[in-house]
Amino acid sequence: MLPPGYEIEGNGAGRKKPPTAFLPSETAKDRTISVDTACAGISLRIDKTLLSRLKGNLVKNALEAEKLGAVVTLSCAKTAEGVAFTVRNPTPMGEDARLQIFQRSFSAKGPGGGLGTYSVRLLTERYLKGKVSCASGPGGTVFTSEYPAAL
Repeated sequence: MLPPGYEIEGNGAGRKKPPTAFLPSETAKDRTISVDTACAGISLRIDKTLLSRLKGNLVKNALEAEKLGAVVTLSCAKTAEGVAFTVRNPTPMGEDARLQIFQRSFSAKGPGGGLGTYSVRLLTERYLKGKVSCASGPGGTVFTSEYPAAL
């Protein structure tokens, strides 16, 4: 399911193309991305390209952490300062990994990675004046990124 107002290129002339995170890929194969429709109507004055990449990174990580058939849920809500986006996947993250998840060069996937969540935090805080956090428990793992309504 794509966010409201998006259609795959070719299905609607003049319509916005979906963010890369919502296009089919091997990472999402046999997994479901559920998008909360409560996000419709919430607006931000922010760098859309950067925001899309940051959210896409969190979605990709959530999909990669899951087994076939899993559902990754995206949602958002208005906050006093702007908007909070959440990416939830059903698999809990180990406490050791959770404590290191935003450190440069840490990867739960093995060597050769470790810039994804580090860059999400760095770019969210320095350039978009927001904040990002991670919580994990028996119900799964949730990344929350919060952004001001306007920069």
